[in-house]
Amino acid sequence: MNRKPLSMVVAAALALLAGSCKPDLATGKVDVNWNNSEQSASFVLENKGNLSAAAFDIHIVLTEAGASGPEIVCAVRSGGLAAGEKLDIRNLSLRHLLGEENDCGRRIAGAAIVVDPRNEVPESDESNNRQAVNLFPISVPCEEMARFENLDAQIEYAPVSHIASGGVRFAIEALGPEGGAATVRRNLSVGHGQLLCLNNVWLQPKLYTPVRYIAFDAAAAGPAYLEINGDAGPGPFNDAAAIDGSTIGGVSASVSSDGAGPGSWCFEGEIYSFKVGGRELAVDNMVFWPPQTKNYETSNRSLIRANRP
Repeated sequence: MNRKPLSMVVAAALALLAGSCKPDLATGKVDVNWNNSEQSASFVLENKGNLSAAAFDIHIVLTEAGASGPEIVCAVRSGGLAAGEKLDIRNLSLRHLLGEENDCGRRIAGAAIVVDPRNEVPESDESNNRQAVNLFPISVPCEEMARFENLDAQIEYAPVSHIASGGVRFAIEALGPEGGAATVRRNLSVGHGQLLCLNNVWLQPKLYTPVRYIAFDAAAAGPAYLEINGDAGPGPFNDAAAIDGSTIGGVSASVSSDGAGPGSWCFEGEIYSFKVGGRELAVDNMVFWPPQTKNYETSNRSLIRANRP
């Protein structure tokens, strides 16, 4: 009988053991909200392997119907996962992907969560790194989203200023007697591109007809204030989580953030008037349904308090 040398048997066993002693990054449950009032993704990742995984990328990939255009990717970075550890990401906003360059998501038909798309982490199983879900195309017009990209960067708009973005007019009103301003900022963790930072002021969209939905990306580092249909509710709200599930002026509120972090704030009901304010509140990507667009002039007649470098 032919027998393999013991050294060959040991080498084969060690090779088999080495192959199994690797990380195994896998996608778990995936839930994508893709509608006229919210665009976000929630998903669970798990390292099912025997070794820790170093840092890796996570891609949320949107695909168009019929693959008529390029994939649209939202990328986030993970610092790594220990063996057996799970990463639970909830309500990651995708609203900033609704740009004119992709027709504001009207052709999107599917989404996929892809873990470690560049294969930075050697894994024991590479086949479980992607999970896809089907989506229904939404119908938010590009021009209906107020993204504040047309405003001059680093400008402070003091009360009472009037600005326009995405064809929607807004008023900046004082929240308290000590005064404040709305500042145009860039490159924060809220929304995408430019946004408005409200410091002791109200932001009031001028609604010329009632709407059923108002939604936007926001992050509150201090108390937040709401006034809907003339009702301020139980505010001020100490954080975003206090707003979630409340009813103000007959309108239901839902917030994806669990505190001061970025999230989607959504309001559903018959809305005749709406104001949002805060001490340190960042707001971006505000959408209305039905549309409120009017053909306003691009210039903004505002009281500009300061032009900071």
